[in-house]
Amino acid sequence: MSDPLDQLISILSKQQKTLVIEKSLSTYINSLIPFSNLKSKTNILDVYWFEKNSIKTILESTSQNITFLIKSNLSNLELLQEFIHDLINFNPSYKIDLILTQDYFKSFKIKLSQHGLIGDLNSINSWLIYIQQDSTIQLYLDELNSLYLYKNSNIPFKLAQWVHNYLLKNPEIRITHILAKGLNSSKFVSIWKNLNNNYISSLSPLDKKQYLKIDQGLYGSNTNNSGKQCDLIVLERNLDFLSVLLNQLTYSGIIDELYDIDINSIKLDDEFFNLNEEEDSLYDSIKFKNFGEACDELNTQAKELQSNYNDLQSQSTISQVKQFVDNLPHLESLKKQVSNHTKLSESILTQLETNDEFSKFNILLEFQQDIILQNLTYSSIISKILELIYEDNYSFEELIRLISITSIIYNGIREKDYIQLNNEILEFFGFQNFQILQNLIKIGLITIRGDPSIIKNFNNLNLKLNLVPNDDDPLGFAYRGYIPLITRILEQTISTTKRSSWDHLDLKSLILGKTIDEELTQDNIGLGGLLQKNSIVIIVMIGGLTYSELATIKKLEKLIKEKTGVEKKFIVVTDSFINAKKLINSNK
Repeated sequence: MSDPLDQLISILSKQQKTLVIEKSLSTYINSLIPFSNLKSKTNILDVYWFEKNSIKTILESTSQNITFLIKSNLSNLELLQEFIHDLINFNPSYKIDLILTQDYFKSFKIKLSQHGLIGDLNSINSWLIYIQQDSTIQLYLDELNSLYLYKNSNIPFKLAQWVHNYLLKNPEIRITHILAKGLNSSKFVSIWKNLNNNYISSLSPLDKKQYLKIDQGLYGSNTNNSGKQCDLIVLERNLDFLSVLLNQLTYSGIIDELYDIDINSIKLDDEFFNLNEEEDSLYDSIKFKNFGEACDELNTQAKELQSNYNDLQSQSTISQVKQFVDNLPHLESLKKQVSNHTKLSESILTQLETNDEFSKFNILLEFQQDIILQNLTYSSIISKILELIYEDNYSFEELIRLISITSIIYNGIREKDYIQLNNEILEFFGFQNFQILQNLIKIGLITIRGDPSIIKNFNNLNLKLNLVPNDDDPLGFAYRGYIPLITRILEQTISTTKRSSWDHLDLKSLILGKTIDEELTQDNIGLGGLLQKNSIVIIVMIGGLTYSELATIKKLEKLIKEKTGVEKKFIVVTDSFINAKKLINSNK
């Protein structure tokens, strides 16, 4: 599996060229390499945005080699066709190369052929982009609508392909056990198995012998098994929409909800704010903490920083002055980080008005709490939502979140109530939202009572997994009064003394969708009579993950080690990071 940067440099090659790039890809490229370095490494003369108003300027460029780097969204086809026609008409000797992101590469290539454009292109290459931070991998696929609205298998396929390539790159790792829940999760498993079987079949006899030798050596017969484990746990978004709908309370979660994190960067006061952990150790230490705890740590860091400056400035000997000079770059870097995050946290506090109990944020947070704890009757909740609509002070997304949360907790909305809510929302926010409301029902975010729902009965699910704990819970910091379903399933699944299993969870009776619990190796004693407790767990989340969910997964990983001394390495793979706004807007 090639690194995205290495692959891009290889595709661009050393030939002099003009690069035409889709603007949204520039953020990703800058996260891999400074653009000036990429230009020098790949001999790029000029760079233009993939926009209609760039065509005339590109025609005036001196290079005869034009490379387009764009997303493989079919919406880009019309503009690309216009670019190609104008270039060829202006100068038939232009050499035009096309680099497409891999998500819809095949479909885009078919459309190019149908439009008669293949012959005008010198080359067509696909580029697989993904973002890896620690042991979390995001494929940067913003396609939730294709998953549930159009029943497209593209996301499961791309995720399965990534996991397959990762395992090829790390041949010492073999999947020993698959646990999967949901329709798209079962598709993922089927695709991954096919990829693996096809790979083994394609090997030469010698390579196949070597591959099987590793299998036999590490996972082989029931008398000669190393006890190594690697669980593959596959879950999907529609199993738990609540974790997206409820207000996130972690530092990174709140930042994403307010500013939409785009590849480690946000826009704050018309300036781009970088959240790169490699350059920002402070963000790395607070990103998965509750926002209040993160602010406390910021204050502590600011005080310690000031104390360090005071201590250094009071030094008088030569050695002390030298130490001051040596420490200065670190202190200056930390000072900048503290300043940046203080500015960001103050901006968050201003927007949320957390100190005002009557602020929108606090009113909605309290109301969400009342819904999930069922402190109010169903009828009272519907009446309260209608009141909020009539107040004309709440956004479309905020109201849809409340309706959807109510639907999940109370096992659907009564049809007459849905009709009234639907009519009032269209009256206040416009008929252009009609299709969104219909699609929310189609994907299962809102259910009409009597219709099948993914969660068959929330109270039964809560009783089994304690999603709404009555007391303090170490995983309860990311949401108010709710533990993400994915984290609870992981907590109940992963064992430090035996193989993972879902036998005791009875997920089939609690949640709709296919359930897979499959051992890929013999359940035997192994060498020394023990399973290797320290092991890798690959967690795949299809349909996106929230930053607050990831925070609880990371916390669970630490808790397992603290409680048992066993180190379980979680590798989390998802197609994208998601928030409530993205979820709702994906249904337009």
